[in-house]
Amino acid sequence: MTATTANPKSTIPHPQSTYDGLGRRTKTFINTSAPLDQTYDEFLHFYYNSGWQIVETRRADSENGPPDSENPEVQYVWSRRYVDAPVLRDENLSDGSGGGFPFAHYGGAAFGSTS
Repeated sequence: MTATTANPKSTIPHPQSTYDGLGRRTKTFINTSAPLDQTYDEFLHFYYNSGWQIVETRRADSENGPPDSENPEVQYVWSRRYVDAPVLRDENLSDGSGGGFPFAHYGGAAFGSTS
């Protein structure tokens, strides 16, 4: 795994991410505390399908622990017509009710995404 580093001259907390051998982001470290606190207290895990498309993200409170909930934070649906054409991004509410805001993608002739 490789990791990104934040800009050393910046005083704004910057999330750091780890990547697998294929270059896919696997985890992002998030600091929700005061700006000068250098500890990470939330971790966002990324899950992919065999086509390298992101399928869902899940949040955890510990770096190496399992996700906190069986409910994903965000789920993605991809088109079968084109590899990089998203169809839907569904975000669950943080209270676990699953009643988030779905975002539908409408692809044009060149498979660009519009909403």
